[in-house]
Amino acid sequence: MEQEFCGFWNRILRINLSSGTTETVRLDPKLYRVYMGGRNLALHFLLNEVDPATEPLSPENKLIFVTSVVTGSPISGQGRHTAAAISPLTGGLADSQCGGWWGAELKFATWDGIIIEGKAEHPVYCYIEDDQVQILPAGDIWGKDTADAMDRMKEKHDSKTREKK
Repeated sequence: MEQEFCGFWNRILRINLSSGTTETVRLDPKLYRVYMGGRNLALHFLLNEVDPATEPLSPENKLIFVTSVVTGSPISGQGRHTAAAISPLTGGLADSQCGGWWGAELKFATWDGIIIEGKAEHPVYCYIEDDQVQILPAGDIWGKDTADAMDRMKEKHDSKTREKK
């Protein structure tokens, strides 16, 4: 694994649901200095990769999750990440900062962010365990409430899926 620099791993996971493929993207380190992760880096991808006329619910839109330089640091409040896309409500750029364990876990798995693009033919989910990424069928989870979906994920991935307290 390449050494982390300046709080980043320099690894963005690109998931194309249309083709069912994944790709590791390495950025010019200057981008991290300019955008510092989080909202700015997510909006950089939206502005450079999504046409402003894109319909929000179309496969041409992208759903982007990005951590920041301090995500996962052993400091209170540093489990945050950003989710961004073209908004179905306004049609403009939208982002939200999210708390909890997910952002830190993404960073601990050596990813700075995820860009999801395209549209799958059938329901799928992405299973990420460190640098191993799989796009798996989700027909048996589709339509379930959160608790039932989590129970099913625990059955499928046994000890690898854990609850955060």
